[in-house]
Amino acid sequence: PTTDSVWRAKVLAALGDATIDDIEAARDAADAARDSLADATRLLDMLVLARAGLAELDPLMLTDESAVARHHATAEAQEHLSALEPLHFPLAFPEVFAGNHPGFDCLLGNPPWETIKAEPQKWWAARYPGLMGLRTGDMNRRIDQLTLEQPDLAAEYDRFKETMDLHRVVLTSHGYPGIGSGDPDLAEYFAWRLWSLMGLGGWVGVVLPRSLLMSAGTDGWRLAVLEGGNLASVTTFVNRAGWVFDDVTEQYRIALIAISRTGTPDDIVEVRGPFTSWNHYQTGIDRPAPAINVQDLVRWTPGAALPQIPSEVAFSVYLKMRSHPWWS
Repeated sequence: PTTDSVWRAKVLAALGDATIDDIEAARDAADAARDSLADATRLLDMLVLARAGLAELDPLMLTDESAVARHHATAEAQEHLSALEPLHFPLAFPEVFAGNHPGFDCLLGNPPWETIKAEPQKWWAARYPGLMGLRTGDMNRRIDQLTLEQPDLAAEYDRFKETMDLHRVVLTSHGYPGIGSGDPDLAEYFAWRLWSLMGLGGWVGVVLPRSLLMSAGTDGWRLAVLEGGNLASVTTFVNRAGWVFDDVTEQYRIALIAISRTGTPDDIVEVRGPFTSWNHYQTGIDRPAPAINVQDLVRWTPGAALPQIPSEVAFSVYLKMRSHPWWS
């Protein structure tokens, strides 16, 4: 953004901390500061589209606010932006990013775990539940029939697919390691995004699939966290009888993860669970947690994959076996 935009963002940030007697004056000042950020918002919008290959942006145009505004106003750009609704954190939260120590102090989240992919079977089954009970061939034939019989729904699915394709293009353009392979997994993307938004000394508490701690697609994320932060604790739940989430299948292993951004390498990771019920969790959470040395973890497994062990006792046995020279 331009120097003026940065200054306006700092004005907006300062308003969040100031005590102003005249509330109307404060509101007017905040509105004026936000309005002045319109040029920066348009520029960042266009950079999002350009990075994803959805718009052409001449580098010489970046300082020409009127040229950026013209490109931003085109029907194609507006269509993409309407579907994407990009949020630019430095402008949305200037009080967090405009200071000498940018980034959040604390982030809590339970992000979506879906893949960004239009699957006609799931989409149509959400509207016609009986489809999932059919054999694959019969289900596909029924979907073909519904597509002909319900042109409005068919057009709605086409729009949904276009939106999913657009989101996939944008997500894979971010350059996070592993995100570009296969269909983007929102849980993986959020794991990277949360890490990037943390300020030095900040903490994240997040609910993620346990698989992120061992899958090949998140090798880069685990190494980034272990090399520049503290993977303070991992608590695993087995969602038996839906005791954690009633709308998540029992097969999912769920991880509660606490991470701090320290700027220095981690030393140990404490691992608790897997807990299979509330009573199991209550009796086990206060016991000393098995801890794994990070240097050993990096040496033992590709991409510092944290093994999924069926119990804390078995985890202790695993660590003892791994410490034997025969395993090293």
